[in-house]
Amino acid sequence: MCIRDRISTTATVNGSSVVLRGVKPFIEAAPSADYLLVVARTGNGVSQVLVPSDAEHVSVTRSRSLDLARHFGTAAFETVELPMSSLVGDPGEAEPAVERQLLIAIALQCAETVGMLDRVVEFTLGYMHDRFAFGRPIASFQALKHRMADICLWLESAKASTDALVAAIDDRSPDAARLASVAKSYIGDKSLTIIQECVQFHGGIGVTWEHDLHLYLRRATVNRALLGSPEQHRDRLCNLLGLEMA
Repeated sequence: MCIRDRISTTATVNGSSVVLRGVKPFIEAAPSADYLLVVARTGNGVSQVLVPSDAEHVSVTRSRSLDLARHFGTAAFETVELPMSSLVGDPGEAEPAVERQLLIAIALQCAETVGMLDRVVEFTLGYMHDRFAFGRPIASFQALKHRMADICLWLESAKASTDALVAAIDDRSPDAARLASVAKSYIGDKSLTIIQECVQFHGGIGVTWEHDLHLYLRRATVNRALLGSPEQHRDRLCNLLGLEMA
């Protein structure tokens, strides 16, 4: 399915103006944004429209967020009429630009999540060397070593998939879309597994408000859903490869 088939918001060219209609949910920082870059269908194509958030017939509603450090909102456009200068590029010709913006956004999100996981593993290993049980640091227990070895393997794989994606985007490789879905689906799943394991290594302190672990877990959980869930990206990957989902 192409991008325009997933867009319900419309941007209709009407003489010297463009009319925007539709609703956009889950926009990061929408309640505090001065402008919104809106992707909309124009005929058989896709357009991008730069919309002032205080324009007539534009309403932005703040949404609740699991991530305590970020806020989101829903923007509604009820027959919003704007000058043609609000269009970014030519009407109906924005799909390649939107696709590249999506790839860059996924790469940035994957890099953020990987950096976050690296930090979580770092301070978890520090805790495991400081925490003693039965006269020994818990990092010396073989069962925990095996679990941490798995975590380090997943983390390095997440780093490698992100590196490959960034390189493909930078080179404008035709494989970039495929690598984006590979990285997004893998990191989306493994990030929660890694952090939940680290919560277990911390014991009781890991499930308290006083420890930072819940902040990392909240960010990873929201990142998993934003820009497509792992399930959606595996479906997208099958479409890119010409495979059918069972």
